[in-house]
Amino acid sequence: MNDPLIPQPAATPEALREAVAVLDSERLGEFLSDLARAKAESRKTSSMRPMLAFYNKWSQFAALHRYPARRERLRKLEAIAGSEPDPVKNREAIKGISEPLTEAESEVNG
Repeated sequence: MNDPLIPQPAATPEALREAVAVLDSERLGEFLSDLARAKAESRKTSSMRPMLAFYNKWSQFAALHRYPARRERLRKLEAIAGSEPDPVKNREAIKGISEPLTEAESEVNG
C-alpha cells in the first residue's frame, strides 16, 4: 500500500475536523452537522454513545481516505456493486468492499 497522506488522527473533534478538511473538504458540512447532532443527543440523553458513534464514523472515514489507493479501490468496488448486472461480478465487488473496510476498522480499533 502507498504512504498515507496524513497520520491517523486522534479521535477528537479538532483532529478529525482537520483530517476531513485535508482528505475531503466537501464533507466538512456533513462532519459539522454530525458533530452538532451528536453533541445535542449526548446532552439530551446524558449518554456518550452518540459521541462515540460520531468518533467511530469519522475515524473510519479518515482511515479509509488517508490512503489514496485504498480510497480509490473502495470507490471502484462501490461503483461496480451499484451498477453491475452480472450477479457473480456484483457479489465479488461486494466481497471486495469488505477488505478496505476491515483495514480501516483495524487501524481505528486495533
